[in-house]
Amino acid sequence: MSVIKIKQLAVLIRNENGAIIGSGTLFVPRGDGLHAYIYTASHVIMHNERVEKKLKFKMLVDDEEVDFETDVEDSIKCHDSYDKNSDIKEYDVAVIKVLKKDWMKNLPTLTIGKPKENENINGQGYPISAHEEKLQFAMLPLNGVIRTCSDKYMRSQLQLSNELNPMEHDEELKGYSGAGVYEVSGDQTDPVLLGIFSFGQGQQAVQKLTNIFYSDLLRDICKKNGWEEPEDALQLPGSFEPYAYGATRIIENENTRNQIKDLIDYFIKIGIKPSDLIDSKDSLHDIPRCNNKDRTRCEACWTARLQLISILAILRVKIEEFNDPQIDINTHRIPIDFFCSEGSEGESKIAEVVRSIVDKEYVLGGKFRENAILVWASLDKQNTKVMKRSEFNNVVRDICGEEVTYRLKGYDTLYGESGTNNLSIIHIDELMKVLDAKDIESSTNNLLEVLRDVIR
Repeated sequence: MSVIKIKQLAVLIRNENGAIIGSGTLFVPRGDGLHAYIYTASHVIMHNERVEKKLKFKMLVDDEEVDFETDVEDSIKCHDSYDKNSDIKEYDVAVIKVLKKDWMKNLPTLTIGKPKENENINGQGYPISAHEEKLQFAMLPLNGVIRTCSDKYMRSQLQLSNELNPMEHDEELKGYSGAGVYEVSGDQTDPVLLGIFSFGQGQQAVQKLTNIFYSDLLRDICKKNGWEEPEDALQLPGSFEPYAYGATRIIENENTRNQIKDLIDYFIKIGIKPSDLIDSKDSLHDIPRCNNKDRTRCEACWTARLQLISILAILRVKIEEFNDPQIDINTHRIPIDFFCSEGSEGESKIAEVVRSIVDKEYVLGGKFRENAILVWASLDKQNTKVMKRSEFNNVVRDICGEEVTYRLKGYDTLYGESGTNNLSIIHIDELMKVLDAKDIESSTNNLLEVLRDVIR
């Protein structure tokens, strides 16, 4: 995943006297809740076998150092199974509750995943040696590969790839404890927290091997104390709120942008969720040529879907029909289907997108409805954003060549299969662009004109 997002969530932890005692990672729940949470290791927040009463924190926000501290009573909690008297520390995780600051609301929201053997990880921490050497706020990467996983003890063995001095690697790792260990995934997904890095009492980094404790253990602490919990990485987003800003960013006209923003705020207020727009999570994994590792939480995908339901509302499609929308064009009911392509890599060219649709049997496989306008979203900027029905069918014919009869089994390359199944494509950006009008009524007329043109 993006190193930038990991850095945005990394926390330096100091004790009440200002001494560096470890690292952490910040969880900012979505919505209007009053609190955020710092995840770290239990041994970090213990002093003389007692939990610290007060802690100080520092983060890097928009290249500026931000300081804050514990400001909620009884806010520092270790896992119940953590044994402070044991030589080897198991269940070495802790959660610290703090008041949510205004600047936190713009930070990414992490999700929780389960570590897998031989999986690469990323992290950011604050090793004490770096501060002592540079005498300044110093965040450094934490990288490696998960070698073993023990579901019994809820921990994994991590082999570090950091360059460490063989004679001093234990010293160089001090301060990293408590840092978040993240899955390596696409830039457009929420950060996936796999666990908490632990390098404490009873441990030595022999052959660069250390422990991380499963992020699920953090949930135990939150549940017991009635605190908010992060969502599962493979779970659909619980709200459209994180995608609201991105959905209106492309609109240049301020009045129109504010109108669409009000519409999206209404969707969120009445509880329209991403899960309302698809039949099941599994259907997302059939998207042609999408390379995004975690499509269930792809920022580009859900931003585009939010844009589309805003457009559907302007075209007077009922909310209960958002999952299976149709619009009236020239006395015909035209289905509107949605798909993404390319994910976080590559350059989507519209002819290549059509090829992927044919190769995955979307044309005749019933995954797109007959006569549908396919609203297309992609992470990369596109030069060609529209393909009319006749052009679509010509491309299908060119792709299949001499195999057209066999591949399409009677599919008419001009009119579709028996005069049906005609498809056309328009990029979501083209629809959002015509919303730059004086009012919603003008936007409605512009949308209908564009959609009439694409089905020719």
